[in-house]
Amino acid sequence: MAFSLKVNKDKAALRDIGSGPSFIATSGVYDVTVNFVSLDETDKGAVRFNMNVNYKGNDQAIYGSIIMNKDGSENKIGKELINKLLVVAGLEAGAEPTIDTETHKVGKDNKEQEFTVITDLSGLDIKIQVKEEFKKYEGKVTRSLVPYNFFRADGATAAEIAQAEEDKSVKFGEQLAKVLAMEATTKPSYRADGANPAPTEDEVKAYFAEKSGKAPAAATVAVPKKNPFKK
Repeated sequence: MAFSLKVNKDKAALRDIGSGPSFIATSGVYDVTVNFVSLDETDKGAVRFNMNVNYKGNDQAIYGSIIMNKDGSENKIGKELINKLLVVAGLEAGAEPTIDTETHKVGKDNKEQEFTVITDLSGLDIKIQVKEEFKKYEGKVTRSLVPYNFFRADGATAAEIAQAEEDKSVKFGEQLAKVLAMEATTKPSYRADGANPAPTEDEVKAYFAEKSGKAPAAATVAVPKKNPFKK
């Protein structure tokens, strides 16, 4: 008969099926490769770090946190977050990361754009925890994906890496295991922003309905019962 079971190791023949979407869309922990991390000035003069990462073969932008406020003062939350990423990348205490200007092709049109890049972070394999965040601005619901924490590829946190320099008995990945065990890890965040109250779940459902042109299924904003990213 013509049927054959000859082994084929081509990538196309061995592609993963049913392993979830090939883009980061919801809260969770993801294995990514950092293409580059850029420092970008906002319209109001603040500085934030933004990330371009590769997840399952696709490049995606994840907008980070403000690290310098518009008045030139340090933003503690953003500064602590980028510092964790630098420690995860292996930089020593007191080291200054290398910052340079690079050109990268980004966006749907793959257009070249100039960025101010922290070069020490380019090509880094990490686990990134992101939060799907809903807020209200001028009465309208806004949605964003924000970085929440970083882990080395082996699951180590920045705190574990630093602690291991003094205590060799530290077990990497213990904090990650706790994060993955929490249902809140995959749950979206509904945040108040200044004078704007946090949006309700019904308002978020209406947001998705407006985006899609139809009412979303309940699963769109429901909390998964199992963590899809847990190893």
